[in-house]
Amino acid sequence: MLAISRNILILFSAGLMLLVLACGVSTEDVKETPNGKNCTLSGGEVVEAGWSGKDTGSNFCNICTCREDFPSGLACTEMSCNAKVE
Repeated sequence: MLAISRNILILFSAGLMLLVLACGVSTEDVKETPNGKNCTLSGGEVVEAGWSGKDTGSNFCNICTCREDFPSGLACTEMSCNAKVE
């Protein structure tokens, strides 16, 4: 059962990465540090390479991943985000 769960997680992760790459790569700022690349989210927060999750600011509805092997460091889905409802 554990092997099946692990395989599903690996397939899900691979699918998510393909989705992110197929949707385009963001042009967000990338800063090189002694620990590798850091990425700046659209709301100004800085995340380390390896981080993935929802973007902030005007791109709040998209899921991003910060990786050293991406050309710009940060890759995000590119859905159109409507204004946040408070």
